[in-house]
Amino acid sequence: MGNPLTFIDLFCGIGGFRIAFEKVGGRCVFSSDYDKFSQQTYEANFGERPHGDIHGVAVAEIPAHDILCGGFPCQPFSIAGVSKKLSLGRKHGFEDVKQGNLFFSIADILDFHRPAAFVLENVKNLKGHDGGKTFEIIHRTLTEALGYTVYHKIIDAQSVVPQHRERIFIVGFREWRLRLLENGRAMLRKKRQLRRGGIFGKVQRLARIRAEVLGDATLR
Repeated sequence: MGNPLTFIDLFCGIGGFRIAFEKVGGRCVFSSDYDKFSQQTYEANFGERPHGDIHGVAVAEIPAHDILCGGFPCQPFSIAGVSKKLSLGRKHGFEDVKQGNLFFSIADILDFHRPAAFVLENVKNLKGHDGGKTFEIIHRTLTEALGYTVYHKIIDAQSVVPQHRERIFIVGFREWRLRLLENGRAMLRKKRQLRRGGIFGKVQRLARIRAEVLGDATLR
């Protein structure tokens, strides 16, 4: 057989994504989680300790990979999490500075490495948070700004666990083929840079998307 698909495991927890992808022959080349206890358990499960806060890792230092996996923090978007934050007078959603903007760390990695596919997971309420504006920003960032074909579905895990556990899964594909020749990748990267105007163009697109969704004319 050829080389196995490689993947990175972001916000990896104790390794649920890794178990699934390794069972089908994938090879993990990078993992990251902020929580020290999750790191300890992950290390016990897989023999390697994940990197810590993703903000402390330069995007260029993350190895190239075929698939990005990420269950980014759900507390800023879940019904219980939002209720708790409101009761404490704290911000939620993208306004939660500590946890709410970690999706954009994923977007930065996707933009730099251009993996063939990604799979993201979060709570069911992500789709309805802030009247649907949060999910619209996420979806438009992945499709309009980053150019992926994106699908999403809410799945209840009651068939495998003794409880209703509904989660939204978001999967995206850069193209249907999972691998490209290196010269093909370089060509696509060059075309993308010319089309987007580099990082400045990306920042402008993200700002425009957020402004359009949130209705803030000052950001346009």
